[in-house]
Amino acid sequence: NVSILSDMMVLTIWQAANAFAGSDAAICSGSNFVLTGATASNYSSLTWTSTGGTFSNPKALNPTFTPTTLGAITITLTATGMGTCSTAVSSMTLKVNSTPTLNVSSLVNTNCNASVGSVVLTGSEVGMVTIDGVSKNSPATFINLAAGYYTAIFTPSAGGCNVPATFNITNINSTLVAMVSTPEPMCYGGKVTAVVTATGGTGDGTYTYTLNAVTSN
Repeated sequence: NVSILSDMMVLTIWQAANAFAGSDAAICSGSNFVLTGATASNYSSLTWTSTGGTFSNPKALNPTFTPTTLGAITITLTATGMGTCSTAVSSMTLKVNSTPTLNVSSLVNTNCNASVGSVVLTGSEVGMVTIDGVSKNSPATFINLAAGYYTAIFTPSAGGCNVPATFNITNINSTLVAMVSTPEPMCYGGKVTAVVTATGGTGDGTYTYTLNAVTSN
């Protein structure tokens, strides 16, 4: 008789782990960065590390990163392979730019509805200040301003983060006049339409009226 011997084994083939930390990016200081561009596959676990910051969850695929330093930070994603497969490692660079400041000073209000207001705007570094499409080197003096609210934007020459600053030019000794008229007589118990006419001043305005000691806008 011929004896036949056999044996069996199970060969498990794991797919290699893949990891992508995301593309390089830049943010302003004081901001967080969500790692939405990260991807990974065929892993048993994930770990995030960095050269300057913390993660909301260093084991999650897309955590939020909070930088603790300025400049270039290397953020690394490590995907541990399944079984005996090797790990996959990917890194990206996050540049954290300092946020400049823009100081408002020497503000001069206008008067009598004339455009004679002025302001001096000074950035914390070399750059340009822009108001209503007009740009000047910092420190910048803007003159001939009418009454109103303004937003100035400071753009550093070295690039990075822009910063806004707001200020208000007030109209002093305004010639603004308001008149109220009723086009028709009013009978007791009836209704009447009041027409408010304002002259002088610039820009949009608001009004307040008082009826029977009740004030409304």
